[in-house]
Amino acid sequence: MKSLFPLGAIFVFLAFSPVAGNAAEETEEQLKARQKAEAEANRVHALSVFSYVNPVRGRIHSRRRPILITLNVKGIKALSKFCHQKPLIGETILKVIGWGPAPDLSNKKILAEKQRDLREAFDAVLPENSLKTVSLKVGRMASEFGDDLKLTAKACSVGKG
Repeated sequence: MKSLFPLGAIFVFLAFSPVAGNAAEETEEQLKARQKAEAEANRVHALSVFSYVNPVRGRIHSRRRPILITLNVKGIKALSKFCHQKPLIGETILKVIGWGPAPDLSNKKILAEKQRDLREAFDAVLPENSLKTVSLKVGRMASEFGDDLKLTAKACSVGKG
């Protein structure tokens, strides 16, 4: 009987070692999946929206100025909300910047005020604590913003899932 004990121990070891190996692989796969999900949840997306600032009334030769508003939002939930609510985002921009006398966006103080106002307005539209920054860029021609808008369109095609 004493000689059967070591033989039984070897049998048990060999019998369960593949199972232990599979369990370790599953745990490793689960760990990778969890890390990927956490990384996606913490990923910051730069999303841009284009608008115009109308000239001040009474200035005949003034022309509309293109403006790019870029929001940095954290997580797939915020990305999805932005993409599905683009009309509401555009309306929010019009309410803050587009109505009334045109702001002088070359004045850094006014630009900072508009960024703050936009941030407050976007916070009400997007999921809580997902909006990281808002930036404004005034351009000379709308075509300056094409690359930013293409990246946003690409991000939204992924974020609709």
